[in-house]
Amino acid sequence: MFLLFISHPMGERSNALYFSLTEVEGVLSDCGFDSESCSKKLSSLQKEPGSSVSLESGSQSAMVTHWQDVNSSPEVDGRASINIIVQEVNGVLCAHLTREMQFATEIDCMELIDLWFPVNESDLFKSIEDVFVANRIAHNVTHIEELRKCGNSTDYRVEFNVGARGVAA
Repeated sequence: MFLLFISHPMGERSNALYFSLTEVEGVLSDCGFDSESCSKKLSSLQKEPGSSVSLESGSQSAMVTHWQDVNSSPEVDGRASINIIVQEVNGVLCAHLTREMQFATEIDCMELIDLWFPVNESDLFKSIEDVFVANRIAHNVTHIEELRKCGNSTDYRVEFNVGARGVAA
């Protein structure tokens, strides 16, 4: 996965997570970055998780990080963890789940969790636990740890006891 942070000319900033460098290159191209120079600089990221590349185009800049979610190990002894991103989206503080999780569905497939859900900054733990429990991701949340800050977003590792499988009925 690749985390893209762009600082736009009018002071706006954006963060997003992409699964391929092709997606990142497309976004950068749409934002006015030179495709050829981006491709050359980004090629080094494919091999080195944790590495970053800075890019500039006029009055805007971008940072792309090859992000490996090292803390999201598979379920062990009924406990699992996942990293989340917390940042303001459209004026609302939200959290975003960052990896695939197994759900019991009619076809029992891996589904990508790609949604932002509102959280209360004064009680982040309870906000996240409520979403995880309501969606049967977790029986309960046991620990939340801040991992890093990047621009306007903060990454957290959420540990939880695995709940009954499947989305709420």
